[in-house]
Amino acid sequence: MLKHIILLTRKEMKTEELLLEEIKGCEIKLWKEMPGEDLLVEDCLFITDMPLVGKGLLQEKAAVLFWLHEANRGEDTGSFPFAIERPEEAEFSYLDKVYRRFRGIPWEIAQTDRCILREMEEKDLDALYELYQDKEISRYTEDLYEDRQKERDYIRSYIEHAYTFWGFGTWIVERKEDHKLIGRVGFNLREGYEDPELGFVIGLPWQKQGLAYEVCAAALRTGKEEYGFTRVQALVREENLASVRLCEKLGFSLQKKVKEQGQEYLFYQIQLAFS
Repeated sequence: MLKHIILLTRKEMKTEELLLEEIKGCEIKLWKEMPGEDLLVEDCLFITDMPLVGKGLLQEKAAVLFWLHEANRGEDTGSFPFAIERPEEAEFSYLDKVYRRFRGIPWEIAQTDRCILREMEEKDLDALYELYQDKEISRYTEDLYEDRQKERDYIRSYIEHAYTFWGFGTWIVERKEDHKLIGRVGFNLREGYEDPELGFVIGLPWQKQGLAYEVCAAALRTGKEEYGFTRVQALVREENLASVRLCEKLGFSLQKKVKEQGQEYLFYQIQLAFS
């Protein structure tokens, strides 16, 4: 849990402006005001504008948000996965997400009436294999690796690279009432296409309950509001009648047929107009 935001900077920052959206019990502290304090690195997010200091913190497995400004733009800042130009305007939700990325805590993406959409984590492995044990699930979508260690390595790489680089990806669908993993939904970037692609899978025991529509609609709203998507595509096999109906219900329009790896797909598209 993020308990302390530590400002370790050479340039003055108006800490009273770093009042954020909601503090949630999190303290904001200046490093120079903390003589002798014994803090756990695991509880802190450090904001620094000094590359050498930041790199040292990264070596100590600290969560670091680098502050970019005119005085340090020529310095080596390539080591920092997260940087910000106006930290005094940051909302707590963003700072908490940076902290969570470093600590390996999945981000919650959205909630619906019945479900939570969140990022994958390694401990989802067994539940994912349980979800995919009925081969009907992977009839129209990629299956998991037969080798569990390969799937574990894939999840680790996906968290480290896809989530961090894009900010979005394929997310876990959890049932609110008991946090049971019941499916996946999200976006990927298919090579050769311009727009993000919506994909989803719902486990057989939870199909025909309107859950696919519920979580896909939430994903589209998130894509529009959080990631600025203006158009989304979906590739659906013609014989996959349930997905065809779902795309049409969501507001997708059929554009054409395309071939991918020798397989023919219906190419759907939806415009996410901003009001």
